[in-house]
Amino acid sequence: MWAQADVLSNMTEGSLTLSNTRTIITAGWEAGWQNVGHTEWEGTLTLDSYLNRFFTIFAGGNLLGEGDDTDETRGVL
Repeated sequence: MWAQADVLSNMTEGSLTLSNTRTIITAGWEAGWQNVGHTEWEGTLTLDSYLNRFFTIFAGGNLLGEGDDTDETRGVL
């Protein structure tokens, strides 16, 4: 497990990764609040699962929003 976070005067961003020998779970975010009406944010969650050394399943989602509202949601497989 490892994590990284940056807190700046106009935004924050970071990531968190959990893994073992076959699975990796990653979460990341960005939030900015300078020169905007409401805080704009983005969050990403992904899962990598290694079935063998040649084949990996990847799935995840990406959320975009402003303030308390979610503007856009995307998934990937």
